[in-house]
Amino acid sequence: MSLPEDALSGFGAQLQPDAEMPDSGQEIVRTSLTEETSNRLRAMITDQHLEPGSKLKEKDLCAQFGVSRTPLREAFKVLASEGLIEIHPNRGAAVAQVTVEETRETFEVLASLERLSGELAAQRATDQGMAEWRALHYTMVRQDSRGEREGDTKIVEAAGNSVLSQLHSTLNSRVRWARFTANLPSDRWAEAVAEHETILAAFEKRDGAALAAILHSHLMSKFEAIRHTIPAD
Repeated sequence: MSLPEDALSGFGAQLQPDAEMPDSGQEIVRTSLTEETSNRLRAMITDQHLEPGSKLKEKDLCAQFGVSRTPLREAFKVLASEGLIEIHPNRGAAVAQVTVEETRETFEVLASLERLSGELAAQRATDQGMAEWRALHYTMVRQDSRGEREGDTKIVEAAGNSVLSQLHSTLNSRVRWARFTANLPSDRWAEAVAEHETILAAFEKRDGAALAAILHSHLMSKFEAIRHTIPAD
């Protein structure tokens, strides 16, 4: 999913903005529209509504999102920087291909970030933050993946480190499809619930070392659960 620097610069050269520079009010609107477009396109990719390798058709996406090509192309560049899109000079953009090796490497870095978040969250989490995580855990127990998805994010938030949160969010978006489809088989779901029980126990005891180790192991077990579903490199 790596993007050559010359590819991104070349694509940017093709996507020249309108000749007239917008005033400050127009610039704010454009920035907001680019962010909204980026969020919608990111969700379509991470939820697998757009398959890896599929070409991104500007005309269709502009019609679907109700935007012009300028914010859409800016969104392409945002998602290219995140590794979700590949931009090819003179050939447009496509959803990045997924490989086993890159997915493994992403999971390894994410696991390290979540280990650190566990250590920090055990020290810094408020009682309210713990209560929210507990509620999300019991949502998960009711066979609702939203509980796990939001619960993992809550621990990162509880770490109280904005740099950690930003890095985690960017990397997590690249493998979100894998993280939250890994639990679909009933045996894997039961295992994930059991892992979350141990996470909850360590979190409530504010045992940073235990929480860090469990979070790391929990994430890497997800990779093992989905690695065979990824096409060979």
